Amino acid sequence: MRLSKHPLLVGTAVLTSLSLGLYGCKNFLTDASKPQGTLDQSTLANAAGVEGSLIAAYRTLVRGMPNGHVVDASQAPTRTVADTATIIIDFMAARTARRFA
Repeated sequence: MRLSKHPLLVGTAVLTSLSLGLYGCKNFLTDASKPQGTLDQSTLANAAGVEGSLIAAYRTLVRGMPNGHVVDASQAPTRTVADTATIIIDFMAARTARRFA
């Protein structure tokens, strides 16, 4: 049973795909091992320092997103839901205003 009418073309496509995949991942482990930031031992010594570092990291990450927001989930669930609903409703209102303006 033949899998294709053009085995040379299929073989070339598979070989090309594998070559490009291996070339794209050639320095994956080298790049992944580089440190991304610096942490001070005194910052990591207490829970508030660790939490502050995480919040700052999330804020930095979210700033790069066009519609990113940070919601404090450590507050009461009703407050978290209200904050999230406000973000969604404000976005929808702005989008609607852009569409009909």
